[in-house]
Amino acid sequence: MPGQLGGSMSRLMNIELMEKICDHLLSGKSMREIAKIDGFPSDDTVYRYIQKNDDAHEMYTKAKAIQGERIQEEIDEVLNKPLPVDPKHMMAEVQMRRLKVDTLQKRHTQLQPKGIRNKSEDMAAPGMSGTITLSWEKGDVDIKAG
Repeated sequence: MPGQLGGSMSRLMNIELMEKICDHLLSGKSMREIAKIDGFPSDDTVYRYIQKNDDAHEMYTKAKAIQGERIQEEIDEVLNKPLPVDPKHMMAEVQMRRLKVDTLQKRHTQLQPKGIRNKSEDMAAPGMSGTITLSWEKGDVDIKAG
């Protein structure tokens, strides 16, 4: 049942504290950073609470999806910065940016596997389902969509 936990975890965690944790997540902090703040439980305690409490899980999932959106904005900033004029510095900068963008893109995909609302229907564009049939004979290709 959501909101009901037994034992010491219910004394350590509650929805109000989870809201504060999510606020910190939204500001870009990691769970490890939040756990170091006075008055906050360990990250393990929070993760166990999230596993056992449906409301906390939903709050956490939404906060992480917004973190993913911020990462996408960071990717855009990295890509839009001007490059150095010197060719050697430019090549080094391009390689560094490629590495950073690849890492950020992977993290973004992990945080938002189904988009910012975390809903499967957001992933498929309307009318984007169906079949395509390819057939060929003696170099002629026939394509039928259905």
